[in-house]
Amino acid sequence: MGVGGIYSSPQRGGIAPYCVASAYMLCSPPTTDPDPLWEVIKHYRGLRRVRMFIWLACHGGNMTKSERVRRHLADDSSCDACSHVVENALHVLCDSQQARQL
Repeated sequence: MGVGGIYSSPQRGGIAPYCVASAYMLCSPPTTDPDPLWEVIKHYRGLRRVRMFIWLACHGGNMTKSERVRRHLADDSSCDACSHVVENALHVLCDSQQARQL
């Protein structure tokens, strides 16, 4: 059979029509278990933007001063509010004076 024929699909347990997603899964290496932190974030029942903020905070994607320095958008990574040496996600969310007041 040519392209678009049927083949044995391990995901569906038998013969299934050709599709790009299943071909990609056959060619890609087997994946490991998903990140357990992502499982907790995924089941968060709140606003989507809050869930996205939590995911970014856990994966270092929030635009802190240290992230701006890493991307060559700033020269100094110290915190403007409290003059801490490095303004990273941990400092912004937990260690800074403003975060402690919340």
